[in-house]
Amino acid sequence: MQTRDSIKKLLKDKYDDVLNQYKKELDQMDALFQAGRANPPISKNMPMEAGRIAWARSIIGRIVAPIKKFKTKADQLYGNNFKNVAK
Repeated sequence: MQTRDSIKKLLKDKYDDVLNQYKKELDQMDALFQAGRANPPISKNMPMEAGRIAWARSIIGRIVAPIKKFKTKADQLYGNNFKNVAK
């Protein structure tokens, strides 16, 4: 029985580590967006507005994909750390 509790604690610590890493990635995506906001990189032969939209959607895609996976483990992740990252 004690082993199960220790395993649960280790898993919770791992989830906290994953959430902390995701928070760092969110900060990087925010910095990337802020840096390219005025003049985003656009692919060749792409209209200006379509290139800007594609660039913004690529950043959103990098943010949303992990959140969808986190929601499958919602019961294990709902804690103070998850709420802070979600904000």
